Amino acid sequence: MDSLSKFYKNQIRTNQERLAKGKRQLLASSMLRSVVFLFAVAVIYIVFGNVNAVVAVVFVALVIFFFLVSRHSDLQYKRDLYLTLININDIELEVLDRNFHHLTNGSDFTDPKHHYSQDIDLFGKGSFYQYCNRTALKNGSETLARLLAENSIEGISQKQEAISELAQMPEWRQEFSAIATLVKTELPYPLIIKWLSTYKAFLPRAMHILPIIFSLLSIAAIGMYLFDLVPGSI
Repeated sequence: MDSLSKFYKNQIRTNQERLAKGKRQLLASSMLRSVVFLFAVAVIYIVFGNVNAVVAVVFVALVIFFFLVSRHSDLQYKRDLYLTLININDIELEVLDRNFHHLTNGSDFTDPKHHYSQDIDLFGKGSFYQYCNRTALKNGSETLARLLAENSIEGISQKQEAISELAQMPEWRQEFSAIATLVKTELPYPLIIKWLSTYKAFLPRAMHILPIIFSLLSIAAIGMYLFDLVPGSI
């Protein structure tokens, strides 16, 4: 137990350091976007009489600005990931101290007609489900409940091998769980799975290449336009 506690505390410390660095990067990113915007406004003001120069400055500024916005979104995601990882390890430390009664207890899966789940406190407050459940999505919670209640002897060796393999990958497990926690969906997963399994493309395959061709032609046209702005170009 001491080794587990040491591992969780080390993970918290590591992710707190990453979080502090990420917050500094977010601040720098916000300031850099402001600088790019103000610099673009200043340059446009200076070359305002030259339409071609104004168009070129606006184009370059927009490209840089959209790149910075995308990078800022990535930094925000990493920040949220580090916060989630810290929370995961905090929970594990609490569970080590037998403080887990605030976790989801799986009472929705209680079945009075089940042969043994009521007798061994499989679901509900203080149950085995509440102690071991670390699922992040509804589908995972339902799958875990089904596996605990099915009382199946099929594939026991394969399940043991999978558990043994995952037991050696604690960092991977936590990151996987953190990523799943950050997933936000507005539609229930059965509807999404059904849509994916029955999806049929309404456009022919040849149409998929048109956006690529259009993008290449647009880049070429813009490049030729900017090339014409360079003094002395042929």
